[in-house]
Amino acid sequence: MVLALGAGCAATPRSSFRHVADRAARADLEVERRDPGSMDELHPEVAERLGAPIDADTAVAIALRQSPALQSRLARVDVAVAELWAVRPPNPDVEMEAVLRDGESATLEGSAVMDVADLLRMPLQRRAAAAELEAAELDAAAAVLRYAYDTRVAYYRYQADRALVELYRTASETFLAAWEAAEDMHDVGNLRALDVSQQRAAYERSRVDVVQAELRALLSREELQVRLGLDGAQTWEVVEAWEPPASLEADGLERLAVEHNLVLAAQQQTLFAWSRRVGVERMRGALPEAHAGIFAEREEGEWSFGPAAGLTLPVFDQNQGGIGRTKARLRIAQQELLQKAVELRSVARRARASFLTAAERVRFYDETLLPARLEVLEQTLLQYNAMNLGVFQLLQARRALVDTARERTEALFDLWEAHAAVELLAAGGDPPAMSAPAMNSTAGDGGGSDGGH
Repeated sequence: MVLALGAGCAATPRSSFRHVADRAARADLEVERRDPGSMDELHPEVAERLGAPIDADTAVAIALRQSPALQSRLARVDVAVAELWAVRPPNPDVEMEAVLRDGESATLEGSAVMDVADLLRMPLQRRAAAAELEAAELDAAAAVLRYAYDTRVAYYRYQADRALVELYRTASETFLAAWEAAEDMHDVGNLRALDVSQQRAAYERSRVDVVQAELRALLSREELQVRLGLDGAQTWEVVEAWEPPASLEADGLERLAVEHNLVLAAQQQTLFAWSRRVGVERMRGALPEAHAGIFAEREEGEWSFGPAAGLTLPVFDQNQGGIGRTKARLRIAQQELLQKAVELRSVARRARASFLTAAERVRFYDETLLPARLEVLEQTLLQYNAMNLGVFQLLQARRALVDTARERTEALFDLWEAHAAVELLAAGGDPPAMSAPAMNSTAGDGGGSDGGH
């Protein structure tokens, strides 16, 4: 019994957090617990890192130290620690009785008994609570990995949206140039008023696109700021450079994901806990209450002692309901574990396919489509200088190049997102299922006709 109590006392919020931090460290993530009273101020290391433009790794480091949402998630482990602490021997029931005769105490009786059945159930209860604590620690470590992934994705989304704002502005400038050229040609009688109106409408539409892109960048910045745990009073910027990631080995990802996944391991511990609780409920049905202790009696100045015992016979209620409920929860946990393994394998396959496809898309834009669009623009410029093509065709070629650059930016975001998912799966994390990329529409000509040079 002393050993059992010592095992329970060994678990503390501090020791459990160390287990979480050690698992996160295997993924090169450094996390620490912070007191709620200190969260109003910036972590000293966070304040230092905000002094320069932050990259994705820096954003993750800031979030793991500054985010109240993550700190709240880590604090849930303390509940499981308390549940383990709660598995203690039952308190003894002490009763005293005095029988008075002629105003004086003639007889004094007392007893001290405790529920022996609870003592017998304690080892199984402790094992179940220990398994639940292990599951909570694994879930918390998985939450750290997932929070780091979500922060990375939010960072890449903001980088992409900032780049898209500049591209939409460039496209709007070409629409403005087309409208101004149309007005000049209309003034000299070389273009219809209808064509001028079409060019103006195309430019005004491009202004709407710019505003929407700016709003999207603002919203993605706010999402990242929340992920970082910053309240908006701090100033920070992201690095300007945004290039494709280095090649990443994605073969064998499905096997690694299943072997290392922390959520899957947590569900296995939950399954173990429910199996132990089935045993607890069965013991409760077979021996619901069995009290044992000592009885003492004092009569005429003499004390006498003897054993005291009591037993509730499980005649009608044999805890069938408790056993049935617990066995049902065990079956649910078994099926959830199997389903999680199925989903995890699918997520790994989708993440690998998304990564390989996104890498090929970016490579295609860089090596084929963007050079082709640039060549079209250069040839169109030559023909324009030779007075074989009009200004609208030149501007249309430029807009097509800008549209392709926008598509490449979205492809680059998809690549970084898939790259982060592959890394997370290999480290034992649990990313969301990768979705198919949006289909890109072809660039329009903005309306109107070319009235010549």
